Amino acid sequence: MTLQAAEQLTSLKIFPQNSEVIGALSLVGAGNMKLRDTDEDVQTKENHKNFLQSIGVDYNDFYYGYVTHGTSVAVITSEDEPLHRAFDALITKEPGVFVGITVADCFPVYFFDSVAGVCGVAHAGWRGTVKEIIPRTIEAMVAQGSKFADIHIEFGPGISQANFEFHYSEMIKEFGPYSQDKYIDKGSTLDKITVDLQAILGDQITEAGVPLDNVQNCRECTYADERFFSARRHQGDSHDAMLAVIGMRKE
Repeated sequence: MTLQAAEQLTSLKIFPQNSEVIGALSLVGAGNMKLRDTDEDVQTKENHKNFLQSIGVDYNDFYYGYVTHGTSVAVITSEDEPLHRAFDALITKEPGVFVGITVADCFPVYFFDSVAGVCGVAHAGWRGTVKEIIPRTIEAMVAQGSKFADIHIEFGPGISQANFEFHYSEMIKEFGPYSQDKYIDKGSTLDKITVDLQAILGDQITEAGVPLDNVQNCRECTYADERFFSARRHQGDSHDAMLAVIGMRKE
């Protein structure tokens, strides 16, 4: 992951070492990217167009997922409609098709397999993490011809453990089998524990069969860094959000 230098920082580049794929995350400077089915969507779609143009992607080649903190994965082709509701992960095998979801503290998780020619992106907040959206996305890629050893995964910025607080009883209730000491900061108390979502996701990835060497973590925190939109910093779900997008270049 690398920053894109510009007059105003508007994006992070994902998989910068690979020229076959375009992956990026918009920043605050690019504006809100979350569609809400209101009059504001006119401006939001303009933000989409401007951001995509800045990274070399035609808006007409873009397919957007309305996230719901669920586990549904869509396989996208150029024959599909541009807007997909209730999908938290989108994958594609078709070069020239670019897929995207929005995030604001939840982790954008990017996938690329250059051998089978499959890429995708998933929205992984704590609900989606517990429901195992990332293993489901890996399964969907394998169903499209990927082998575990060929899948490369890169995390974009999300909320860090230091800023992701839960009450202990709430974590036990919500996280189920992931309510483990190894995911909790040692300085936590019953009233306030901090949870390492990226560690849970990392374990899910390797348990699914993807080699650890194929995984690139990100330690930038959306809550602490005002280059990023943050739901927790803005205290609610009516927040602005960033766009995580990926697709393979046409030859």
